[in-house]
Amino acid sequence: MSRVLAIVLNFAQIAWVSAVNYRRDYGDTDRLRASLTDRDWVQDNVVQAFPLDNAAALGYDVPTMIAAELDLRQKLWDTLKADQSKEGLVKLKVFEKLYTVNGDGKRLIEPNHFGNSGFRRHSVYFAAMVDRWNLREKPEYAGYEISGHVPVRVMTYATKADQIFEQQLENAMQNVGTKQMEDLEKLRVTHDLFQAGAKQVKIRHLYPGSTGQKLFSICLADLNWPALKIYDRFHLPESHPDRIKWGPVRQQDVTKFNNRFDAVRKEKDGLPLTPAEQKELLPPITLDDLQIAVDNYFRDASRGKEDDSAKMMKKGDIASLARVHRCSIVRRAMDSVLGDVQTNLQKFVSNPDCINLATELYDLGGQDAGKTILTPLINDQTETTPEGKQVAKRVFNDKAALALVGAATLLIKGQGDALLKAIDLINNPPPPPAPVEEKPAATPPTAPANGGKKQQTGGKRS
Repeated sequence: MSRVLAIVLNFAQIAWVSAVNYRRDYGDTDRLRASLTDRDWVQDNVVQAFPLDNAAALGYDVPTMIAAELDLRQKLWDTLKADQSKEGLVKLKVFEKLYTVNGDGKRLIEPNHFGNSGFRRHSVYFAAMVDRWNLREKPEYAGYEISGHVPVRVMTYATKADQIFEQQLENAMQNVGTKQMEDLEKLRVTHDLFQAGAKQVKIRHLYPGSTGQKLFSICLADLNWPALKIYDRFHLPESHPDRIKWGPVRQQDVTKFNNRFDAVRKEKDGLPLTPAEQKELLPPITLDDLQIAVDNYFRDASRGKEDDSAKMMKKGDIASLARVHRCSIVRRAMDSVLGDVQTNLQKFVSNPDCINLATELYDLGGQDAGKTILTPLINDQTETTPEGKQVAKRVFNDKAALALVGAATLLIKGQGDALLKAIDLINNPPPPPAPVEEKPAATPPTAPANGGKKQQTGGKRS
């Protein structure tokens, strides 16, 4: 990126077009309009602009953009020519001073630069100059002229990311009388920068602290899970059920999801993992299940209150549950939260289907229905049959428990045959295959020693 010391251009030599402007909301401009009316474009207020050939190199459709700008100017000029009112004639005079060659009202000035800052001033400059011209009728404003001159720092950007970054950095520095950017506007700018290849360090330089991290993490999550349309959902109408609210989304949570995505994908592709990435694999999870978890997280956020901070159970209550809760999964989960040790849950999450089916069972029929179905089924196999202990071990084995819970779920759904098959499988497990007895290889007979007589020994039979 290179820059030239400030030069002066005619106002109309610069095209401030929406295609290169990555901020849309200017806020209230009344004070700015009044300032421009009184002082014109102050020469200290230097703006950034870049030549048309540089814009083309950055990927902008320059011919289309310039044609649209000239068409807009021509239509406004034609409208003003047709307005013969006093106000219309003043506007026509000001327009021709600003937008025609030498201010003679004969030919439009063609832009040779695109503005990269000063959009807010540009949005009210014409109206302010009309006000300024009208003030000339008052004695105290005699001599007020319209220069139409703008101080410009000509820039040449290496990448579109550089152009966007410099534009937003300039906006951040213009903090006098300007509207503070809203979070979602920062997200839109960050998304544009992200699409242009900007790294997180650049985003955090523009938006310091956790805000920059959160903005970048959301854009990265949008890239990792395109089917969820995370970025688009932040900009949905407030009444839309899929809209994601900004406030409840926590930067740490989104970063954790992104880190897990990278680790799981690398493991799936057989790529080497760093020790930190290996930790992200615990508890184990597939990419599909991770997407479901991310979707649930943002759906919870869409239902959350805008400024609510995350709430957490008191540490003493967590410790109590870790010690005395009857459910071993709850005890281990609470112990993991206290000690930040995910391996405590490894036994349970290694076969999540069983736990998920149990959850579905209770969701379908409630805890009482689950007990009604599972307790007699297990008791019949552990208390009333001779081989109760052996069957009990098999029942509480992961695969047998999965069969029980799955069958009970089907029963609640009205598919009782599946449960009967599961009971029959436990009552009459297929016998294990008989071991194949290996026979020693045959050896040819040999002639007995001593002519076939038994050899006498000196020992006594015991």
